[in-house]
Amino acid sequence: ARNGTPSPDGDSFLFTSNQDADIWVGEASGGEPRLVVSGAPGVSFPYAFWAADSRHLMYQRKQYAPLRSSASAAHDEMEKQYRWTYESADAASGQVITSVPEIRFDSAALLPGGRLLFLRWDHVGKRQSYSLWEVLVDPSNGKFRASPHILTTFPNGTAASLSASADGDEIAAVLDKDYASVAIADLGKTGTALGNPHRLTHDLQSDYPHAWMPGSDAILFESSRNGRFEIYRQQLGSRTAEMIADLPHGSFMPQVAPGGRWILFAVQKNATENSYSKSSLALFRIPVSGGNATEVPIGGPLEEFRCPLAPKGGCVLRQTLGHQQLVYHALDPETGIGPELGRTAWTPTLLGDWDVSPDAGAVAFPVHDSSNRSIHIVPLNGGSGRWTEKDIPVDTFAGVSEVSWAADGHGFYAGSTTDAGCDLLYIDLQGHATVLKKGVMGTWGVPSPDGNKLAFVDYRIDSNVWMSDQRGPLPDR
Repeated sequence: ARNGTPSPDGDSFLFTSNQDADIWVGEASGGEPRLVVSGAPGVSFPYAFWAADSRHLMYQRKQYAPLRSSASAAHDEMEKQYRWTYESADAASGQVITSVPEIRFDSAALLPGGRLLFLRWDHVGKRQSYSLWEVLVDPSNGKFRASPHILTTFPNGTAASLSASADGDEIAAVLDKDYASVAIADLGKTGTALGNPHRLTHDLQSDYPHAWMPGSDAILFESSRNGRFEIYRQQLGSRTAEMIADLPHGSFMPQVAPGGRWILFAVQKNATENSYSKSSLALFRIPVSGGNATEVPIGGPLEEFRCPLAPKGGCVLRQTLGHQQLVYHALDPETGIGPELGRTAWTPTLLGDWDVSPDAGAVAFPVHDSSNRSIHIVPLNGGSGRWTEKDIPVDTFAGVSEVSWAADGHGFYAGSTTDAGCDLLYIDLQGHATVLKKGVMGTWGVPSPDGNKLAFVDYRIDSNVWMSDQRGPLPDR
């Protein structure tokens, strides 16, 4: 049971069942609760509350409706696969009184006079924000009396836990702004424990580690500290980062090519974008010693690429053929795309979700299927012969993502998101998982070439309470 909420008269309470699949009502005097609202498979009720008369329920219906054109597991695509509906129902019979489609809210507060305020998450293109909306409803049964309209927006971070004072004169919400920092830790001989974890970056913007310099003494990461994502290098023990390339557009996901001569990275060539959009990405290189950035010819837009940790071998470029196959090509920092190295059946992927083995003999990526929590291995031509195509089942209660190969090739580092947060894992080649660190949001690990250290994403949350006096105009955030 979760989301327990007492009725205004104090005689009853509602709650949702596991996974929010049903809404139940119980009496404060005791006795067995009764099932009031239930949905078909794929339907859940993530938020529910009472009408003013304590005889009607108001709630959010969330229904899974997969897109026909895409089965991508990326977060923005997944959100498009749900339909959100506002409903109210009789608390005794469960009969639906009203149903309004395309109304999504994460929390709500019913004020005296039938003013219903709700927080809504907006996701348009690459822009995400929360906003506060108002709609006039019949306070007895929750029927809309007008169309909802927006009151204010919270453009940065998330807004949740909307509440109101008893007289409705004041409202409050919790505003969270999260940011990612780069952290460093020592690895033991087995790679299954972190020692001396500490932050490397200390700004209040988002920093994401992707690679190490060949000497294992500096980190390459992307940062939004100047208003758009750019590539930086920072020495261990230093508090100052050096920008790698000053380009007019966003740059992302740096890798060091074997041999230690070149840094490769993705560039968003469309000036209106500052995020990883495959339609206008290009691959660039810049000398490790510094110099001008040059585009690498790959014959079209960049999807994704990876470089192995070993000083020898080659980088790998991945292309997707529809929803049929994932194809891997050799990638030379100077001449660009090379011959095909291997291919496998298509599966939903996330950004940065795969890696090349240190011997450049295979790639690994997580399978995003709740019934098959595993890491898939695809051998590449010219490999050591050690690898065969197979799934490695992972003994976790949640799926894994953001897989990086360990420097010795004997395991992986990955993130695993649960209801309680996100774990940083070490997974051996038999699928045994060890929790290295618990966090609040998504993370991944990037091992140093010498295998002695691990860089990882360490999320921090700045959380505050926003309040507004409803007797006057809404203030700015």
